[in-house]
Amino acid sequence: MELTRKIKVVIIFQAELSQHILEFFCADALNEAFDFEYWDCSNIIYKGNHFKYPLLRTYVHKLYSLREFKRNLKRLPKDTVISLDVHFVRQNYKFHKILSSYFPKVNFINFYTNSPDKSTPSWTKDKPYESRISTKREQNLFSKIKRKLYKSEVIRIFAKCIFHPKEGQKLIRKYYEDYERSLYQFYIISAAIDAQYRINHPDVDLYFKYLSNREEKNYLVYIDQNFPFHPDLREKHPEMNIEELANKHFKVLNQFFTRVENEYHTKVIVAAHPSLTKDDCFEGREVLHDNTVELVANCRGVLMHSSNALSYVMLYNKPVIMIYDDAIQQVPAFYNPIINVSQTYGINVMNVEDFEMNNLHLDPIPRKCRDKYIQKYFGCLDAQAYVPNTKLLVQHIKSIYNDMYNPKIEE
Repeated sequence: MELTRKIKVVIIFQAELSQHILEFFCADALNEAFDFEYWDCSNIIYKGNHFKYPLLRTYVHKLYSLREFKRNLKRLPKDTVISLDVHFVRQNYKFHKILSSYFPKVNFINFYTNSPDKSTPSWTKDKPYESRISTKREQNLFSKIKRKLYKSEVIRIFAKCIFHPKEGQKLIRKYYEDYERSLYQFYIISAAIDAQYRINHPDVDLYFKYLSNREEKNYLVYIDQNFPFHPDLREKHPEMNIEELANKHFKVLNQFFTRVENEYHTKVIVAAHPSLTKDDCFEGREVLHDNTVELVANCRGVLMHSSNALSYVMLYNKPVIMIYDDAIQQVPAFYNPIINVSQTYGINVMNVEDFEMNNLHLDPIPRKCRDKYIQKYFGCLDAQAYVPNTKLLVQHIKSIYNDMYNPKIEE
């Protein structure tokens, strides 16, 4: 049977539609090719988290509750192609349970194959649980019981929660993550080299967009990470005092910017994170939203923490230094990637809390490291052979529709 109507495609995402997200998903192109909707679930997943400049499109549907989410799922055709990008965490258990009951087959568009390594550095990794029970030979009954409890897979989580609550909480989080993932059958669209449905990394699309119009100007760009107001920090470290961290962080950061501006006779422009709403934190410096690629393409150098925008630094071969302060150092989820990425790619890193100006080395990334990164994540950067994601995503979604529902699709 031939399909005479357009394929229904729904992207379910945990954030409002920004320019960055629109370009990544090629949302306007999908809207032309399909009966398309973008479901903004930020009020369900990240309550109170909003972008300063969200985009308005006729295909955007803003959902405010699980009840409304369920009601919208009911109205969709049964052969809808769902593209899901919502965190697998304990807080989202009900969300995934509802969605999987209607659409157990979903696709996931993995744009972040170049995400910084967020694993804990080897020198700070916890020792295995058993070796931390005691540094001496076990001599009492209580210690032996703890060992036996840990070895029992049936009550492993229970034992962890009693004897090492933090470890127990990690196991519980992983349990929910694994369980929620198991609810779905995934069709993966990815920039990975071995992907069945392979796309370009979206940064390459943007790289070609600005490649021919570059003009180096006298400014340094700071790639903002929205620390400490990033919603991930609230999720991973709810015990942190956000306002206290912010006061410490921005005082030190702005002092650093002032010294750098005076030394280099230039200005620092802030490339805002999409979730940044407090532009006044930077003491009057220019803060630009949805403009990171162009800012990196035309700058003298880059100041950054850890960000996927590292790819623009690599592609345009810009001098860069990775920075942190004592406030960031208190938050492993933000500090560890800075150290890992700087070591992996030979990038200079420094604590701006107390530094000497002659230790500020704004250098290009070593050629071998840059070539390795580009080959690993982007492959060949041949403009003539390049097929943009606007075409690839449409092709892959049609193929996935066939794989899911097996009718013939009229091209």
